[in-house]
Amino acid sequence: MIPPFIAGHTAILAGACDSPLCRRCQPSVDVELGLESADSVQGGAMTLPQPRQLRLIIETDDFDEAVRFYRDVLGMPEQPAFATTGDDRVSNLHAGVATIELATTAHSRAVDAMENAPATDGPTLRIALEVADTEKAVALSEESGREVLARPTETPFRTINARVQGPAGWQVTFFQELETLEQRQGRAGFETDDRRAR
Repeated sequence: MIPPFIAGHTAILAGACDSPLCRRCQPSVDVELGLESADSVQGGAMTLPQPRQLRLIIETDDFDEAVRFYRDVLGMPEQPAFATTGDDRVSNLHAGVATIELATTAHSRAVDAMENAPATDGPTLRIALEVADTEKAVALSEESGREVLARPTETPFRTINARVQGPAGWQVTFFQELETLEQRQGRAGFETDDRRAR
């Protein structure tokens, strides 16, 4: 059973899911969202079609612990994946809708401060997972033996964030949205980078 604090995707193995944003299980989503399936033009330049899936590869020396945390504790459903024998092991886990957040060092350190997370000297390997209940996500992670790096706190960008130390050196931020994207767009500080005042 998938823990209720995980938001979004509920696919199990290779079956269908009920997420309207899952491109693997809902092939009509491009049409519903008005996304073109052919090459499109952005800023006068041709671009590839929007990717259909983001896959994050975490190489780990403790495979069993990583699977236990992401699949069993955080409730990410597993789907079949190809591997051979012996130490050649892989687990593909559904993690909901994906985005790529590109951030400068200054922004990353600002987020560290907002989350009351420990400062680092260089780039941090960090996954951010949207959950329905940050407090519960932290509690379950802590019960499973994960170190809590930052307790739940409300951020200026209208989320409740917390951070734990995940397997293989990766930090995991849990964030619980308090407003919709449409609501946040009317607030000061929410802007696309090309329109932000310098």
